[in-house]
Amino acid sequence: MEVPAISVLIPMYNRKHCIEDCVNSVLNQTFKDFEIVIRDNRSEDGSFEFVQQRYAKEISAGKIKLKLSFKNLGEFGSENHLLLDAAGKYVQFLHSDDILLPNALEYLYECAKTYNADVVHAQSFFVLPMNSNKAAASSLDRHRVNKITVMSNDPAQRFSEWIDNGTFWDVQYNLFNRNFLVDNEIFIEVPGGSSLTLALWWLMLAKVFVKVPAPVYVRRDSPDSLTNKKPVATDKIEKIITGFIELYRKLDQLFDKVEYFKDNPKIQYSIKAHCHSIYDGWNMNRLAFYKDGITEEINETVEKVFKKYFGNDYAYPALLFNLAHVLPFNKSFEKITPAPTPPHF
Repeated sequence: MEVPAISVLIPMYNRKHCIEDCVNSVLNQTFKDFEIVIRDNRSEDGSFEFVQQRYAKEISAGKIKLKLSFKNLGEFGSENHLLLDAAGKYVQFLHSDDILLPNALEYLYECAKTYNADVVHAQSFFVLPMNSNKAAASSLDRHRVNKITVMSNDPAQRFSEWIDNGTFWDVQYNLFNRNFLVDNEIFIEVPGGSSLTLALWWLMLAKVFVKVPAPVYVRRDSPDSLTNKKPVATDKIEKIITGFIELYRKLDQLFDKVEYFKDNPKIQYSIKAHCHSIYDGWNMNRLAFYKDGITEEINETVEKVFKKYFGNDYAYPALLFNLAHVLPFNKSFEKITPAPTPPHF
């Protein structure tokens, strides 16, 4: 079978109401040398069965690969698996509630081929509310370009792109050389999956990084999309702390790969502090785990994960973690409050 030029990778979970628009936006591209790979995260709304029936012809012809995860892997886990599922020279990630403009793949591929790029980054996109026909233009980058531009290889400039939001982090606004991602273990090995961390890896390791000013992507956030989810249960705390610790270990590996970072502890610290500020604000403060103080349930969870990593020295980092997160809610640090009793019906 001939290798496609591009693999369009779509993670899917409970998107029966919008996946058809998403897939059709790819099938209707002016560029035709592509495959679509969809990985369903154990949807509960019939998304997998819908795609299976609606696109039976394309699946049979090999134009669409439909995969079913053995469990809900989450967005980052699905993207890891999708990368391994892909056969194309380049990969384009596409969220299952979003769409591509008709010339998106042609435009990005021509740029990638012309410059032999590891990454082609579209710095603008459109926002189209679900069930609306009126789109608004949006730009992600602070370091804008007015024409197709091969960005400097100067590591200080690349780092500035990251730390200043000069290049937006989310993967779906980029066309990636698949071998570049796999050879550098950018998706496969980075823990605690976050676009913020991934962007630092590909910005610093890409030999050829190209920015394009024209928008190619249309974002249509569903009401239940990841960015709009309600707070989750406190059993997420263990996963969040584990992600923090594993992330910092992985960052140390990146620092060893990039000369610019090796002997610059101030920059290493600023990267870890920046990542923590973003992750912590998103994962902990947004979910307001400590709004009722330090409950017994929270304390047990925090101590459990710190014991795993620090052994008998777990107490001090666990106390500091609790302290950092209880203070914004003006709750007592010393007193462990009982966990709220759920109502009885």
